[in-house]
Amino acid sequence: MPLFQNNRNKKEGMKKTVLLLMLILSGCVTPQYRGYQGPIYNENFTTLQKINGISITLVPIGSAWTVIIQNNTDNMVKFLLDESSYVTTEGITQRLIRGQAKKIHSDMQQPFMPIPPKSKFAEVLIPERIADNTAWMIPPKPSNLEKSGKLYFTLESNGIKNIWIEEIKFTEVKCPTVP
Repeated sequence: MPLFQNNRNKKEGMKKTVLLLMLILSGCVTPQYRGYQGPIYNENFTTLQKINGISITLVPIGSAWTVIIQNNTDNMVKFLLDESSYVTTEGITQRLIRGQAKKIHSDMQQPFMPIPPKSKFAEVLIPERIADNTAWMIPPKPSNLEKSGKLYFTLESNGIKNIWIEEIKFTEVKCPTVP
């Protein structure tokens, strides 16, 4: 009888392990940040305004983004970070800064990033308000799920500035509870 009981416990343990693994892979379980157990949101991106010869890919990381800018043109392109921003679901504009920037330096001018022809730029960008704070690893908390956030990226080529606009629609992830 103890052997049968032990196998049943192993099966139950295995079921819980498989369920937990499925939750992790689905995005329902995130690394804990000082006990953070709040809601988790997916970020769905829609490009509202493109720039010819440029492609931008966004990968959310907590309340920040890895931004990959691909220059498919034959010209040098400048990414003007100081002229780029994030607008929250409340309509509040926040300056974007590089992920490694310190809060003490966040008010300083950021040099443009040259992106040579047929190359790409990749960087973690965060809203300035959370610089020097590991809170950017926490999932974002949009105040209004009915509205979208927006990212504005300013790029310059041959003295002409263009703006790429990306809309972010937040949806809450409904995660099942682990038994």
